[in-house]
Amino acid sequence: MPQVKNLRVSGRIGPLIFYYVGDKFYARAAPGKIKQAPKTKIRSTNFGIASRAGKALRDGLADALPNTKDRQMQSRFSGAIAKWLGLQSVKTLTGPGEIPDLFLFRFGGQVEFEQKFYAPFTVSINSEEAIEIHVPAFIPAKVMSGPDDTLSVECTFAVASCDLAIGRLLENKLVRWNIPYDNNTVPAQTFTLPCPHPPGSLMVVTGGLRFNALKRGIPVMSEDPSYISCSVIKTVVNVERAGE
Repeated sequence: MPQVKNLRVSGRIGPLIFYYVGDKFYARAAPGKIKQAPKTKIRSTNFGIASRAGKALRDGLADALPNTKDRQMQSRFSGAIAKWLGLQSVKTLTGPGEIPDLFLFRFGGQVEFEQKFYAPFTVSINSEEAIEIHVPAFIPAKVMSGPDDTLSVECTFAVASCDLAIGRLLENKLVRWNIPYDNNTVPAQTFTLPCPHPPGSLMVVTGGLRFNALKRGIPVMSEDPSYISCSVIKTVVNVERAGE
């Protein structure tokens, strides 16, 4: 690195940057500009979009997630959105409505919701932009496998939607369903969760299970990952845009 004598100037002049450290003055070459390839620039932009959308959706689903501070989960979720976006522009999104990299995404636990809850439930959208989750009649002890001394099961269904372009949470809803863990038949249930998802939005629906069991004679929620489940059970992308 050259040392500059008898010159008191700092800043950039042409291709050189002059600066001083203590009482000594130095000069170095100015860094060159790095030009990104078009595809690299698009991926970089979409990664930022995915990060913001991922955070917005996680915030909307927070009450249903086993551990909102799990950094690996956060990275995997945003990464799945970025992988889906690929080289697309959020202004010209295309289908499908279901996103393979997000469907069955695990927010917590060791297995997906469907592998812990065997009742053949359905998830659909009604004409009022609400998610409807229909669960047929079932016997809890036959469609769920809990730890010894299980008393009940907390089942959660949650939905959140966000504006992809700006990463803003649009709407979120949550329902908690406490199910006695026994051999009695639970009647069919339909849960309605209103959640508008306008053009350019992404909506995610989750299903989750936690088992409440006796531990030393006291009812506690199991923290064993093998008895915790929270995963994506439906995704909806609204690709219709007015005027396009």
